[in-house]
Amino acid sequence: MKKLLSLAILLVMLFSLIHTLKAQTSVSNVSVNVNPSYRNTYAEYRITFTINKELKTGVDYIFIQFPKECSIPCTSCAYAHCVGCFKINDTNASGAGTVENYKNAIYLRVPINIPAGNQVEVSISQSANFRNPYLPGKYKIEVWTSQEVEHVASNEFDITSTKISNLTVSVDPEFTNSKTSISINFTTGNLGDIPNGKFIYIKFPSEFTLPQIAKKEFISINSLVPLEAKIDSTKLALQIASSIGRNRNITIKIYPSFGIITPQKKGIYTFSVSTDTEVELVSAQVEIRERDFVRTLIQTDPIEHNGINGFFISPITISLFGETNTQEKVTTFYKINNGEYKLYEKPFNLSEGVYYVSFYSKTDTLTEDVKTSIFKIDLTPAVISLDCNDLTYTAGSTFVISGKISEPSEQSFLFINGLMVNVNNNLSFVKIVPLEIGENKFVIKVTDTAGNKTTKEIKIILDTTIPVLDIETPVNFQEWTKEAISVKGSVSPQNCDVYVNNEKAVVNENGEFNFEYIPKTNNSLLPVNIIAIYPFTKTSVEKKLIVYYMPPPTKIVLTIGKKEITVNNNSYTMDVAPFIDKNSGRTLVPIRFISEFLGFDVGWNEIIKTVTIKNSSKTILLTIGKKTALINGVEYELETPPVIINSRTFVPLRFIGEAFGYKVNWDEKTKSITIIK
Repeated sequence: MKKLLSLAILLVMLFSLIHTLKAQTSVSNVSVNVNPSYRNTYAEYRITFTINKELKTGVDYIFIQFPKECSIPCTSCAYAHCVGCFKINDTNASGAGTVENYKNAIYLRVPINIPAGNQVEVSISQSANFRNPYLPGKYKIEVWTSQEVEHVASNEFDITSTKISNLTVSVDPEFTNSKTSISINFTTGNLGDIPNGKFIYIKFPSEFTLPQIAKKEFISINSLVPLEAKIDSTKLALQIASSIGRNRNITIKIYPSFGIITPQKKGIYTFSVSTDTEVELVSAQVEIRERDFVRTLIQTDPIEHNGINGFFISPITISLFGETNTQEKVTTFYKINNGEYKLYEKPFNLSEGVYYVSFYSKTDTLTEDVKTSIFKIDLTPAVISLDCNDLTYTAGSTFVISGKISEPSEQSFLFINGLMVNVNNNLSFVKIVPLEIGENKFVIKVTDTAGNKTTKEIKIILDTTIPVLDIETPVNFQEWTKEAISVKGSVSPQNCDVYVNNEKAVVNENGEFNFEYIPKTNNSLLPVNIIAIYPFTKTSVEKKLIVYYMPPPTKIVLTIGKKEITVNNNSYTMDVAPFIDKNSGRTLVPIRFISEFLGFDVGWNEIIKTVTIKNSSKTILLTIGKKTALINGVEYELETPPVIINSRTFVPLRFIGEAFGYKVNWDEKTKSITIIK
């Protein structure tokens, strides 16, 4: 019996020892203090716990798992710029970093020996930029060490926030047993910014009847339909569609079509509101009274202005709902602008314009006062007219984007690549923009007074290409004895345009050109100006040469009554033959001869029947049927006037030829005329 008792005592002691050893495989008494405790704020964290196994200098580590809602910076980066931000028992940690495979977990290398059974205090200063969770609530951290690897949770700590303010609630109508619209207004607090997708909560008095299905399309939050609406008993949760900042006014409108019914009895009723970021309920009261009524609810689709400044920027549908709490039949009437009142039977549409919709409802015993609602609808966005093309090349490092808009913009400005540009009173705008080599994209956006948005994209290509022009012939001061001067050379890039004394030369695919230039003057010192123009940016390079121009004499022979003509022994054919005027004995030639074979510019004025013949230095004006001619504005007498025969214009040859410096000789025997320059 004594042996059995001794064995039992030994087993109890062994079990107690095993339990003690197991208990000592994890840290204990984990506590955390956060200061300040505000949501989404940089804070100091002080964490204390007791270890059961010794931690050695430079060998062992302490691990801390923060809530996933915290924002933890690159810990090793934070340690690098602020060694004193991380302390263990008031001594700077030997190192810090993130823990692989653990989100929001960090390690700290132990800087001093800490015996088993001692308390450890880890402090992380506010300068380390550890941010509190972005939502208020109760949170925990977890702690373990390289010697005691079991994760141990801390006490709960509170992350606090501010609360909403200026809450007001109004119902319309404020009478018993009626389908009502509700307007809720409040201001977010200093920590009350609500991220996109978070919720606003409205707690209704239990006496109000909420619909079974929450139709979000009949609710707006700051004019936007919520992403989601959920009803749980007397609580309505609304998921916001766009982030709302701190200290911002919020207006929630719940329209009658949502289906909320006021209480059956009159009284004072309390509403409460909170948000995901300001969880403390704030209350406001409304009074519900007893009274018979008839009224008209007006509702639009879309339910709120989808523009700005009270404008709709899409056609709208108007619905009118007459209602009463007397059980009588309701009839509704309406008119648009100055029209006649008519019975409302179904929804009606309004397009672009400004409309005054007047309406009222009546029963057998009640008639509503006339109400009028104004609707402004603008469907036409502003037009942006630019002074440049959608694709423009330039050689300058800056570019002037200028133009006009067709109507005033919101607060009279537009944006170019996100930067505001003022619009002048005449609706014009100018912006000088810097360019980088290559393609530069610019997006021009303007919002008109109604909120219609217009976007226009242009591309400005900064191309610094400068043409390279090489001239093979002629060379400067070369003697040129041919009639045509051969201008030969090459240009790079190959797509450049080349002009010789303002006459365009043909450039082949290799960038080469060989242009035959025939001067319009007999001056012996002849300038030859060759210019190459890069077509995209109009950047140009020019070479100016002087040649001694000494062409062979020009000899033209024509015969009366014959279309054949020789020019420097080369044969050509005219469209009509020259003839001799019987009265004056003078030779008349077709005007085409003057332009084609003598090389002069010819103009014709059909109204006053005048012919203009000119070269670079002299202009002759002739009038059909008149013997008076003008040479550079001076009058001269003709022996025979110009005439029109068979729709062909003929002019006196000798007068024109000699006026331009030609010698005109007549051979009576052959009836031929020789013209020599």
